Amino acid sequence: MRISDIQKRLTSKDPKVMKQSLDYVNQRLMLERTRGERAETRASSLLTVSSILAGFAVVFIESFREGKVGHDTLTLLFFSTSILLLAKALFYSVRALWALKGNELNAELPFDLQCLDSVQSIRTELAWKIWEYYELLPLSNQRLFWVNRAQRNVVWAFVAFLCLAVESFLSIQINLPLNTAGGIVLGSALAAGIIFLDPIAEKLGNVWTFK
Repeated sequence: MRISDIQKRLTSKDPKVMKQSLDYVNQRLMLERTRGERAETRASSLLTVSSILAGFAVVFIESFREGKVGHDTLTLLFFSTSILLLAKALFYSVRALWALKGNELNAELPFDLQCLDSVQSIRTELAWKIWEYYELLPLSNQRLFWVNRAQRNVVWAFVAFLCLAVESFLSIQINLPLNTAGGIVLGSALAAGIIFLDPIAEKLGNVWTFK
């Protein structure tokens, strides 16, 4: 939204109305900045969790190489699924933490207010803060969009690791045969889940559809 369009819509000349509007916008700006900071904190936490899961993956690879776990098809399918989901989670966490650029007000605004009267100065400050709010809003939405995806993939990567642990234990205790057709079907289902997990979840949940 352009600053000129915002100024045209601020038509009141009542100082109380202008002051009330400014207080409201200040609250919204504070909430929006807090929302962005929370998204950044969540992304950092998810990155840490993903790194821990990556450590488990390294340990499993060593066990697999040393023959301590089974080399059957189920093990390979679950392990590949967990690794791919984990890679997606790491990627989305980094995207959420990516340095996003947006226009914000600087300390020079008070200089522009010196030659204005009380009502005009409030109107000018209000217009610029509304403009800043609309600048920050898409950045917060974008960051939360990637955080949501990272969180979803971390959860499913953890589930895949649990399935891998259970399957590895059972493969040692009992034989879990999986024929070629079953392997193809399961592998295709897991691959489809990895690829379409986020679009389906976002469409069905109608949450954080970033464009």
